[in-house]
Amino acid sequence: MDPLGHYALERPSIVCSFPSERRNDTQWLAEKRRDPGAVILTLGKLQPFVLGAAKTEGPQEVGFLAPGLAETLAAPDAPCVLLGLEQARDGSERALFALDISAAPDPETQGPLAGLGHFAELRGAAMRGTITLEDLAILGQAKAMIDWHQRHGFCARCGAPPVFQSET
Repeated sequence: MDPLGHYALERPSIVCSFPSERRNDTQWLAEKRRDPGAVILTLGKLQPFVLGAAKTEGPQEVGFLAPGLAETLAAPDAPCVLLGLEQARDGSERALFALDISAAPDPETQGPLAGLGHFAELRGAAMRGTITLEDLAILGQAKAMIDWHQRHGFCARCGAPPVFQSET
C-alpha cells in the first residue's frame, strides 16, 4: 500500500508556462494553491523533499505533493512561489508551487511527512545522477526562487519591505 495515499503526484512536465500577468493576483494564486490538482514541491533549508530512504541506491523520486500535506509545516510568512502552470494534453492546467518548510523542527521524523522521505542536497543528487534531468530543472528553479525570497526581505537602498508588482 502506498503510504502517501493520494498525496504523491505524478511528476510535472518540464514544459510549463508562467502567467506573468497573474503574479500579483493574490486571489487567483490562493485558488490555484488550494486546487486539488496543484503540485507542491517542499524545500527545507533549500533542500528538496525526496521520497524514500536517504541511503537508497539508484533513481530517487522527488516529492511532488498534493495541497494539504505539507502546508502545516511552513511558517506563516514562509515563501511559497508559483513556478509555473503545466499544460495537460486535454487542455487543463495545474499549478506548480515551491514551499519553504524550513521552520519545521524535523519534518523527516515528525508531522505529516514523517517516514515518507528525506531532504536531499541538490548538487550531490545531481552529481550522482539519482534525480532525472527534468526534475533537476524544476528543483533548481524552486531552490533559486525560494533562496531569492529569503534573501530579499528588504530593499538594499531604502530598507523597506519589497512590493512585488507587474510591469504593466
